[in-house]
Amino acid sequence: KAELTGEVKIYGTTTAGQRLRADIDALVGNGIGDPSYQWKRGNANIGTNDQYYTLLGTDADKRITVEVSRVGYNGSKTDSTPPIVPAPLPILDGSVHITGFVQIRETLNVEISGLQGSITPTYQWKKNNTNILNATDSEYVLKDTDLGAIIKVEVKRAGHVGSQIDSTRPVADLPLLTGTVSIDGIKETGQKLTANTSALGGSGEKSYQWIRGENDTIRGANGTRQYYNTVLADSGKKITVAVKRYDNSGSKTGQTPKIALPLLTSVVSISGTAIAGQTLTANITDPRNASGTISYQWWRQNGTTSTPIGTNSPTYPIVVADSTGKITVEVRVCPAIAVPLMLTTLVKRGRAIFGVWPVLLPELS
Repeated sequence: KAELTGEVKIYGTTTAGQRLRADIDALVGNGIGDPSYQWKRGNANIGTNDQYYTLLGTDADKRITVEVSRVGYNGSKTDSTPPIVPAPLPILDGSVHITGFVQIRETLNVEISGLQGSITPTYQWKKNNTNILNATDSEYVLKDTDLGAIIKVEVKRAGHVGSQIDSTRPVADLPLLTGTVSIDGIKETGQKLTANTSALGGSGEKSYQWIRGENDTIRGANGTRQYYNTVLADSGKKITVAVKRYDNSGSKTGQTPKIALPLLTSVVSISGTAIAGQTLTANITDPRNASGTISYQWWRQNGTTSTPIGTNSPTYPIVVADSTGKITVEVRVCPAIAVPLMLTTLVKRGRAIFGVWPVLLPELS
């Protein structure tokens, strides 16, 4: 057999996705004997016995060779390409649209229309052009911290370049809480107060904060605690409850008058002789709510002036200075308080039977 002479030439664009052709017009024996073709990627056989070969993505950066032989001849002729250029990726076409109510705590979703490709797209949510950490799903729940921000979503798809983006208007706040709150219960120390929210509007779980006076937040009286038990420290102060709802902005408050100490219902009397040098005793009878710590305050009254005297004791030793006025005693039972008792029993021969009286000096003997 004669040796195969001539040459083979590869024509075509050497970019992945394009078709190459083996030209054998200059091969000896053209038209005589069937040619056969072997395409190679590097040293590996590829393709079929065909004059044409379509470049694949896996051919990128490799040299493609074709080896042609002919029936009736010995040997073969080859030609090779330069390294194959990767195919340029197509630009991602189509559209994306954010749906949902643009308000904090609402959920946004992405609708895709006509997006090229078949691979699952990827998502990146952004807040004012900054990527939101871990926000890579097709939905996003707006946070309280998103208030007023522009929210965007960028959608990409493997095998394509570029992306599709959509934006929202500024994120709105929750609807303002409406309605009123009041406080039920006896407005005294030691009583249970209840936040009445029957006239409160809005929706979602309620939360409470109880406040003493102007701005003294009561520790532990918050969260879901609709009730508050008043203590001695609340005496003389107004109690406020601020109520919020999860699906609303703002709060509504209710307030009590100043918390009072409950009146002592027991009966208080004074026994003893109203003469200097004698001792008076404060007596508590019918102690219906006289439980707790009892304290005493003795007073000397001269006209409209009252002067505290004595110590915290149920007894008081009368002194000469008391002879110019009347003696009263104020009894307190924590958390109750008694109004100062003032009895007006007649005085005979320098002795009093009960109550408040003018104090006399002892008679000379």
